[in-house]
Amino acid sequence: MKSRFAYTEITELLRPGEALVIGAYSPGYARKPKLGKRPAVAAIGFTYSFVGIDAPIAESVKKWPKSAGEFAWKAVRSAKKVIEAARSANVPVYYTIASGELRSSAGFGSKTRHEANDFGAITVVEELKPQSGDRLVRKTYPSGFFGTNMISLLVRDHVDTLIVMGGTTSGCVRATVVDASSYHFNVLVVSDAVFDRIQISQAVNLFDMRLKYADIISSRNVIKYLRYFKSATNGET
Repeated sequence: MKSRFAYTEITELLRPGEALVIGAYSPGYARKPKLGKRPAVAAIGFTYSFVGIDAPIAESVKKWPKSAGEFAWKAVRSAKKVIEAARSANVPVYYTIASGELRSSAGFGSKTRHEANDFGAITVVEELKPQSGDRLVRKTYPSGFFGTNMISLLVRDHVDTLIVMGGTTSGCVRATVVDASSYHFNVLVVSDAVFDRIQISQAVNLFDMRLKYADIISSRNVIKYLRYFKSATNGET
């Protein structure tokens, strides 16, 4: 299914004069992605609960009510290539998954389903499963940083650039991006390796993150960046 709210077409929904607002508010909106010297990959929410089955979302939610179905699987295929390139370049890969320990509250989690690891719900899909040496961050709330040791791990690894993939774009991805930006990391969101259940949410949040917090990059270009990083660290450039 092709979204009518494609990221590249979202500017068509702007009102007259809003393009000028973009230029005034965000001079960096149209810049080339800012690529640092010490990247890491953050793979967010690639669990069966969020990904679901490789089928139209209306079918996927019958088994996995919080899933994104075909939209997520498109991201999985792109993310797999990025993760393979990262591992080849010895770039650290961080996985964030739900802890399964969320308690009822009046705030976060009061409107959506709560899930434990029933039937592998909070297990990373087989296609992207963590390997030895990958970092696994268990979280209770949307951001990979909130209440976790992620910032400590990134500092230990001397990371300056966070390559963000996963889902959902309007939820856990955005929350992690905002926090990463607040901690002064360069943030790259891989446009074809993030997913959401609602496609207007996907498009608007990519647009808004580009406006404020991150650079948007394709998996093809981020793989080129990782290959360049590999050759540079091996003394080939």
